[in-house]
Amino acid sequence: MKTETEQPLAERQQPAPHTVFVVLEGGVVQEVRGIPPGVEIHVVDYDIEGADEVQVSPLDGEACVITEYSP
Repeated sequence: MKTETEQPLAERQQPAPHTVFVVLEGGVVQEVRGIPPGVEIHVVDYDIEGADEVQVSPLDGEACVITEYSP
């Protein structure tokens, strides 16, 4: 049985309403600015080659690197 963090988002409870997911493939996020209070930005990067720590995407269960930004 998969834990909650290993299950794709569609199979588990939706994230908090103030979480924004940015999906990244083949690019680089330089900066995230102007995040209002109560909102978190989660950048889900599927380009994992050479990554030190690989995580499981909450969106589809695929391998990724997640970076979180908040105010």
